[in-house]
Amino acid sequence: MIPKAIILEGVDGVGKSSVRILISNYNGNHFVLERFTPSIYAYGRFYKRGLDPSYIASLEEALQSAFDVCPVFLKCSPDVLYERFKTGRHVVELTASDLELLQDMMEDYVDNFSILPWMKIDNTNITPQAIFEKIREVFRI
Repeated sequence: MIPKAIILEGVDGVGKSSVRILISNYNGNHFVLERFTPSIYAYGRFYKRGLDPSYIASLEEALQSAFDVCPVFLKCSPDVLYERFKTGRHVVELTASDLELLQDMMEDYVDNFSILPWMKIDNTNITPQAIFEKIREVFRI
């Protein structure tokens, strides 16, 4: 049986860590990644780092060759996202417009460049527990 790799992707403050904790506490047999190729793409563009698109694609291909990949993109309304961001502990300073831009770039990557079949969840009005239940149901973890 191929092990599952659950990818939790989204900007700072969107709720990835909260969902990761629920997944890990439920069943520690899965490889859980917070951040992957959408972050490389969006934060790389945001901070004007050179990006090699073939490198990003090779990461997704490599992960797919080793795991049953379960990619989840979390997004949130800009106002709620910024409020969550301000209450969290983050190592970078970002404005509300920075977060919105980063989220848009990540979604652009998920929609137009990634080879992975992303499950997109708008968690503006749902709890981490509800997200966890959706992930459990869809990916059968």
